[in-house]
Amino acid sequence: GKVLASGTHAQPPRTSPGLKAIVGQIVVTLTNRNFVVLALSGMIFGVSNGLGSGLQLYFTTYLWELPTNMQAVVLFGDIFASIAGVIAAPIFAKRFGKKQTCITLFFLSIFLSAGPIALRLFDLMPPNGSAALVWILTLDRAVAGGLGIMGFIIVSSMIADIVEESGVKTGRRSEGLLMA
Repeated sequence: GKVLASGTHAQPPRTSPGLKAIVGQIVVTLTNRNFVVLALSGMIFGVSNGLGSGLQLYFTTYLWELPTNMQAVVLFGDIFASIAGVIAAPIFAKRFGKKQTCITLFFLSIFLSAGPIALRLFDLMPPNGSAALVWILTLDRAVAGGLGIMGFIIVSSMIADIVEESGVKTGRRSEGLLMA
């Protein structure tokens, strides 16, 4: 037991690289093509999601004219989205592949989030004050939110893959830098 366990306590050699070497290592790590593409796509979706979330109160109050208690009902879609997203993300990623699944999920989430507003502009949504409107908005929030959550779960998994790829290429572990 002691002989086998002692191998797990090996310490890597301590090095003290200079500032130029550290900056060089950071540049090499952050210019990984796969990481750049993933970070940019995540940022674009994040901005879209942030704008939608930031405007949610405005839309529910002024466009949909929902009273406060009905706004709370619409937000229950987020609870379902979180649970469904966590369960479904690994299933979809395994079945269809991470890259294609992530792209599709982000696109569908953005498209579906804008759906009710587009339908309202074409006068295809139920009238304000109707129960059908609340259910449609809640369902849309649950589905679009679930797709977005699934996408971000898969992005996290893809970053872990990039950490491994970067480690093989550079000989260094950079999970802290890449996840930050």
